Amino acid sequence: MTQTDFAGGWQTIEMVVTVKAYPAISNKYGESVCVAGVRTDTQKNELVRLFPVGFRDLEPHMQFKKYQHVTLRAKKGTTDRRPESWQPDLGSLKLGSTIDTSRKWHDRWELVHDLAGEFTTCEIRERAAKVGQNSRSLALIKPADVSGVIVTTNPAFDRTIAAAAAMAAAPDLFQNEKDALRAAPYRLQYEYRCQDRACSGHSQSLIDWEVGAAGLKWRDGKSGSVADQLKRKFYDDMCGSDRDVHFFIGNQHQNPGSFMVIGVFWPPQHSKPSDTLF
Repeated sequence: MTQTDFAGGWQTIEMVVTVKAYPAISNKYGESVCVAGVRTDTQKNELVRLFPVGFRDLEPHMQFKKYQHVTLRAKKGTTDRRPESWQPDLGSLKLGSTIDTSRKWHDRWELVHDLAGEFTTCEIRERAAKVGQNSRSLALIKPADVSGVIVTTNPAFDRTIAAAAAMAAAPDLFQNEKDALRAAPYRLQYEYRCQDRACSGHSQSLIDWEVGAAGLKWRDGKSGSVADQLKRKFYDDMCGSDRDVHFFIGNQHQNPGSFMVIGVFWPPQHSKPSDTLF
């Protein structure tokens, strides 16, 4: 059950991490990561967002993985009014077990069963554009089809951002130092239609940490075209006909009507357990 410190607005929440966005640099938060997942200590599983998360500032043994159970204190932020957003107290973070795919994705399906396909992209985007930050800002949508992926180089990492990254990597008061953040060298954008009958198509960037990490790894390895490797991984493999692909989508704090793909759920076709199991 949820434990609440009513004086400070803090709650102890339990969740399973399903999304880690690539780190971003801002003047207000420094280097931070947007983390999203499924809250499991509520009457019904629900999507939740943690921000800001200084992930690379965590001790290595506390750097949680995708689909890992975590418990921590969090409270509603004062500037981010999106209903799923929580400000975390990372000092209270406790790690639990990780949900693997040893049972053919059944356990991960059980986690997201009630959330998958609950909304379409058209529906959630139109609602957010009208209502703003108070509208739903996270969803796990089922594409009707994914027609392709566009891979482009990332021009955003200019000297200003590079300098900010170096500053964020400078030693703190305890002389702890980390490597300067390296930009994701490529951008990946999905082209798809959602399940809305009137959908004319969506073109949304994928901001998952794995995209940036893969781009850096494959660029450094200099083994073939990085763009082709990214397409094979994030389109051919993850969106192939043998996969029941879903997209975690989320919007931007300052632009509620603008949504991105923040993570991919790509179980094999016909792996979803019968509803009688739930």
